[in-house]
Amino acid sequence: LLWRIDKLINIKGLSIEIINDCIWVTGKTFENKEKIKSLNFKYSKLNKAWYYVFAYFLIDNTEIQKLRDTYGTKKYK
Repeated sequence: LLWRIDKLINIKGLSIEIINDCIWVTGKTFENKEKIKSLNFKYSKLNKAWYYVFAYFLIDNTEIQKLRDTYGTKKYK
């Protein structure tokens, strides 16, 4: 899990946070799309953000702010 964050943490313009069982990446993701995809992140059109789920639950159709409010968040960058 944390190795994925380590691979992204030094990329300028990205914001990384953990919400419940997901890593979310926002910010300047377009220019880093291939790097993010190579780490098995999926893209949420609704949230315009990349996510990686390390325990399965349905999140793609849930607004990111609702997830923050429900589960809390820990920001890494």
